Formats: sequence, C-alpha cells, structure tokens
Amino acid sequence: MSKSIKYAIPNALTAMNLFCGVAGIIIALHFSMLTIACYLMFVASFFDLLDGLAARLLNAPSKIGKELDSLSDMVSFGVLPGVLMFKLMYGANATKMSSLLLFGGSDQYLLFIPIIAIIIPIAASFRLAKFNIEEQQLSVFTGLSSPGAAYFIAAIVLNSRTLPLLQSMDLIVAFAILAIISILLSLLMLSKIKFLTLKFKSFSIKNNYITYIFALCSILLVVLLGFNDSLIWMILIYMLISIIFANKKFKK
Repeated sequence: MSKSIKYAIPNALTAMNLFCGVAGIIIALHFSMLTIACYLMFVASFFDLLDGLAARLLNAPSKIGKELDSLSDMVSFGVLPGVLMFKLMYGANATKMSSLLLFGGSDQYLLFIPIIAIIIPIAASFRLAKFNIEEQQLSVFTGLSSPGAAYFIAAIVLNSRTLPLLQSMDLIVAFAILAIISILLSLLMLSKIKFLTLKFKSFSIKNNYITYIFALCSILLVVLLGFNDSLIWMILIYMLISIIFANKKFKK
C-alpha cells in the first residue's frame, strides 16, 4: 500500500465523522428531527473511534490528521449537542413559545434563554484544546470528555419521558432545568475531576473489572428499558463510578 493511501484512510474516516456532525446539525435545525440527529452523533463517534484505530494499524499518524480529528470532534460533539439543547428548549414548549411570539408580553425575554445552549460548544472547544496539549492518559480523562457530555444531551432527547415531562412544566421551570444541565455539563468538561476512559488494556478481569461491571450494567439496562431509555442511566452510572474510582485512585 502506498504511503499516500495509508495516510488518506484515517483522514477519510475522520471526514466521515465531520460529515455526520454537519448532517446532524442541518437535520436538527432545518427539519427538527432530533432523534435522527442523535443517531448521526453516535455514527460520528464510531468513525471517531475508527480513524484512530486505522492510524495505529497502518502506522500512519499525522499532524494534519490530529488537527482534522479535533475540528471534526468540535462539530460532532460540540456544536451538534449545543444545537440539540437549543432545539430541545424550544421544541419541548413549542406551543408556549409560539404564544410568546404572537402575543408578546412582559415575559418575551424568555425567548432569549435558549441561547445559553451556546456555552456547550464553547466549553467543548476548551475541553478539546486542553486534551490536545495534555499528556495522554490511558486510564483516565481530566474533565468529562466532549463526547460524554454530547451523549448525555442525546440521552435527554432520546428518552421517551423527557419531552412529555418538559411540556407539562411551566416554561420558566423547563428552561431552568435545561439551562442548569447545560451549565453543569460545561463545568464538568472544564473541571479537573477524573473520568475513566473504560478502555480495555487486556481481557484480564482483574485489570478491567470496572469496565466489565459497567458493560454488564449497561447490557442489563438495555434489556430492561431499551437503548433510548437506558442511555441516560448508563451515562449517570459512568459518571458515578468515575467519581468513586478514578478520583480515589489518582488522588494526590
């Protein structure tokens, strides 16, 4: 295989990550098909995994590949989840929002609250930049990864109980909950809290028992609740075991 093809394959996979991210943004903004946008995010994460694997297998790491990977991740796991949260704020209370637009009133300022979703891509950009300049660690991340935050937002969108619950709430309460979630996820991305990578170093149970426990819990949740409704619980369990195990193990 020629050298140019070897380097082109990982970059092509990274470009597919970017394609899925941009497609998800367009579908969410123009068609309001948030579920499909979430699935495109998951496909993007699959290509994000493949490009690094391909680069290692082909022994074809490159500076442009690293930069392209970060830019693609910024779109798929920064801008796209920010758009999802923005649309979630509007879409969950579309009737109430339409009333504000049509009839005005002193509470029209509420129309600007969903702009707070912009902090998600901003925080993701700092998180990705920090990841690029820090020494890579195989077992932990410092701060919640941008894909981790993105998956949490996707889990909110996909959960069958989310929209009915938000629609039943007062507009200010619904906005407040989603705004708090946006702020907390952004703070977690920028924090110094350790989060497990859950990567298999080998197939040894002793060295990977936390990963195995998480995998078993995830399978059980999917069987009991289905993928869409179990996703939010999987992420919450991941955050919990990270706070318990990673920060205890690496506490200085």
